[in-house]
Amino acid sequence: MTARNPGWDGFELPGGDRGVLLLHGFSGSPDEVRELGARLNIQGYSVRAPALPGHHGDVLELDRVGEQEYLDSALDWFDRASTTFHKNFVVGFSMGGALALHIAQHRRPAGVVTVNTPVRMPSHVYGGVHLVARHHARVHLPVNPNAYFGTIGYPTVPAHAVRTFLSVVERVRNGLPDVHTPLLVLHSIRDMTVPFANAALIDASVGSRYRDVVVLKEGQHLITVGRGLDVIEPYIVEFLARVDKGHASHEK
Repeated sequence: MTARNPGWDGFELPGGDRGVLLLHGFSGSPDEVRELGARLNIQGYSVRAPALPGHHGDVLELDRVGEQEYLDSALDWFDRASTTFHKNFVVGFSMGGALALHIAQHRRPAGVVTVNTPVRMPSHVYGGVHLVARHHARVHLPVNPNAYFGTIGYPTVPAHAVRTFLSVVERVRNGLPDVHTPLLVLHSIRDMTVPFANAALIDASVGSRYRDVVVLKEGQHLITVGRGLDVIEPYIVEFLARVDKGHASHEK
C-alpha cells in the first residue's frame, strides 16, 4: 500500500495574536503556501492553512464537492480564526484568492491579499469545460501542470469539478462590489493559467478604498514557491505591516 503524502495536509503555525488564513489553489494543496506560511510566521503571525474541500489526495473526492461547499468552508475557517486571534488577515493563491474575496464580501478581515487570482476566465474555457462536463462529466481535464513536476496537487481533475470551479469564480465576481477591506492584488504578467487582466478587473470592481495592485514581471502561475516567493514575499509582508499599524482602513 502506498503511503499517503503528508503534503496534502493543512498546517498551523502558532505565533502572536495576529492571524493569517492561507488558502491554496484549485487542484493544488497546502504545500503551495507552506513556505509562505513559514515566512509569515517568522514575522510574528499565527498561520492556518487548511486543505480545500476535496483536496486531500483523492481526486475522485472533487466529484462530490459543490460550489457552496467551497464558499461555506472559507467562511467557516475565517470564523474559527476570528474566535482565536485579535486581528485576522486572509492571503489566497489562485482560487484561494477568490475564496479570500468571498470572505471579504461577508466578513470583515483586517486585510486581504490575492495572488494570481481568477475572477473571470476566458470565454473559450467556459465554453469548452461546460461542453465536456455536459456530455462527459467524469472525463479528466489537465489543469495543473506543476503537479507533473513534483508539486503536490492533481494534474488532472474531472470536468464536472472544473465546472464547479468556474461557478465559484462567477459567484465571487458578482460580489466584488461588496469587498471593502484593505486589499493587495498581486499578479504575474507571465501567468499562462489565469490571465493577468483579472488584476485590473478586481481593481475596477471592488469597493475597497485602500487597495494596491502589483503586476509582476517575474514568475508564472505558481508564484508562491521557489524564486517566485522571493518576489512576492516583500509585498505581502509590507502590506500586512501597513494594515496592522493602521495605515490602511476599511471604507467608512
